Amino acid sequence: MDTDPQPRPENRCVEKSLLPFYSGPRLSLACPGNILPLDQSRNVRQEYLQCAKAGYAWTRYPDPLDEAAWHALKETDPDRAVQWLRNLPAPEYKGTLHYPIDHVWHWEECRLIKDPVVCGTDRVCDQQTPTGQNHHQSVSRKCKDIPRSCYADVARVGRSPCGMGKLVYNVEFVKKDTPDWRPGQPGFIPRLANGYDLLRGEEEQLSFSNFRSPSVRLTPTLDIDDPKNAYEIYTRILVDCYSPLKR
Repeated sequence: MDTDPQPRPENRCVEKSLLPFYSGPRLSLACPGNILPLDQSRNVRQEYLQCAKAGYAWTRYPDPLDEAAWHALKETDPDRAVQWLRNLPAPEYKGTLHYPIDHVWHWEECRLIKDPVVCGTDRVCDQQTPTGQNHHQSVSRKCKDIPRSCYADVARVGRSPCGMGKLVYNVEFVKKDTPDWRPGQPGFIPRLANGYDLLRGEEEQLSFSNFRSPSVRLTPTLDIDDPKNAYEIYTRILVDCYSPLKR
């Protein structure tokens, strides 16, 4: 096989740092106090904080209620029975959710790779092979391109802890108050006067989390497993992932 000598790997790495000759520690701009590892601080292109997922779950039970007394009142004064339920305090759940925060940065490693696009190729051909046909001589050669090796910039992602964050939450059930949800209206159910009431023996599993997947923004999420009523869930905040609690 006829080949050209394999050249030494070409160095195609490019230093993109503003201080290319500085080899000391690099302080994080996204996570104050963090120092990037020396072997993961070359050509840093982006830094940000990423919230880790955390959540809390609890069970909601029916409000304490003298069912016999309520049904007796409903038979004699339906409006007062409905108002009895409407006067009960709405369920409310408050707490603080703590979650880890990661410091994430994108950097580049100069390493030896084999890639036809980045490094190019070498043309390699077989030896010439004479062939005879009708007393004529011809030469056939089979060639192919072999990827070269070179040193090139390879994208990497670094990650390290950056303290703990906290999210103060308040889950509140709002009484249903629409023109069609009143005594005397079709479909109105007196025992479910508030729209979120639970009957004896019922329960709901609720869970609250800061978001559904790792993110740079907090999107509080409330889930109700097997809801006993038709709910519309609203969240009132959307904030960046940040680190108010230091290690």
